[in-house]
Amino acid sequence: MAEHIDQDQLRVPGTELLVDVSKTLNISHADSGHSDIVLIPQPTECGGDPLTWSKWKKYYQLFLVALYACAFSFGENTLGAAWTTVSEETGVSLTNMNGGSALNYLLLGLVNIWWIPVANIIGRRFVFLVTTILCCMAGVGLGSFHGVGAYMGVQVLNGLGTSAYQAVIQLAIFDMFFVHDRGAMLSVYLFGQQLGSILGLISGGSIADTVGWRWSQYIVAIIDGVVFVLLFFSFEETMFPRFLFSPSVIEAVPRYDDTEKDSATDAAKDPAKLSSESHLRAVSHVIVDQTLLQKFPKRSYLQKLKPWVHYPENKTRFWQYFRRPFFLWGFPNVV
Repeated sequence: MAEHIDQDQLRVPGTELLVDVSKTLNISHADSGHSDIVLIPQPTECGGDPLTWSKWKKYYQLFLVALYACAFSFGENTLGAAWTTVSEETGVSLTNMNGGSALNYLLLGLVNIWWIPVANIIGRRFVFLVTTILCCMAGVGLGSFHGVGAYMGVQVLNGLGTSAYQAVIQLAIFDMFFVHDRGAMLSVYLFGQQLGSILGLISGGSIADTVGWRWSQYIVAIIDGVVFVLLFFSFEETMFPRFLFSPSVIEAVPRYDDTEKDSATDAAKDPAKLSSESHLRAVSHVIVDQTLLQKFPKRSYLQKLKPWVHYPENKTRFWQYFRRPFFLWGFPNVV
């Protein structure tokens, strides 16, 4: 008797069926269908789908977000080597210096509850551009401030801008790469982030000893300006309304209900018949409305320069995105 797959047993929240050894799912697999790995999410035929971009285009976009992380991490770590000198020259006590730095690091994590909803509604590109401008302004401010008030204000501005590299980059990577590729691609972003931190710590003292600590911050502003230009002219929006296209891979698993058990038993005696019926049931779960494909064509270069993008089909509001992380407090292991 044939062994039937119970769809309800496979429907585990937060999981996906990643490996299809028997090739029973009539959906896209890696390596042009030759691999056992299932492509999650399933790519569409839309020209605007980031999953269908060429390999080198994806790598270039990944390079840009890794450079973005590297620049921000570099800026976060250049001032530390001249900490006491900065305090003496600006009249800001070490206590207030440390307090401002702590405020910056607090915002580094906290502000993402704002940036993530914005990125999910009007795009990752908008967040990258705005935060790069904020960090560029913060670099100029940190290179020219005098007094406690100015220092605290600039650190707030820096925290608002720098925070996005902690969370929004992951969204862009998930937009472009399949689940089985994401671990490697995230390591590239993390390498850029750590490289910036190391370069900032090493070069910060050297810059302070030569051209002065203020110029270390002006250099940060210049680097952020270069990153902004690269992002504006060559980074394409990665957000895509995939919820309109992609059913769960589990939906494509051949399913046998009670009315089909008898026919399934008979089909088990005839492998060809079983394969045919399984194929038909799988196909029925992955049919895509072809009219949707025409709504999301490949963007022209001028369209790519638009700072934001919004999909009216996405009915999720800002406050719905905003409150989602707070539901985690309902889990004892999180608390």
